[in-house]
Amino acid sequence: MLFETVLSWYRDLFMAAIGNPQFINEDYARELGQTSHFFSIRKAKKALQLILQARQHVELNANPRLILEVLFLNLRKTTAEADSLITGDFL
Repeated sequence: MLFETVLSWYRDLFMAAIGNPQFINEDYARELGQTSHFFSIRKAKKALQLILQARQHVELNANPRLILEVLFLNLRKTTAEADSLITGDFL
């Protein structure tokens, strides 16, 4: 369930980044639209790939806690530049 939630959020960011506002999380359309301005299509696509890989590892019986930790660390690295633009904390 957690993978589907995270996947739907990043999928919506990807859709917003390509200019297609058909969101799964329609109730967060405004936030997605605002956040997508800081995400490149490449970063959103990379995040989706990371989530799908993590889900696959768990399905193959990897340790879910470890996989989630690695996933969120990797998502943080992937989106670090976008985060700094949103908060104004430039690296």
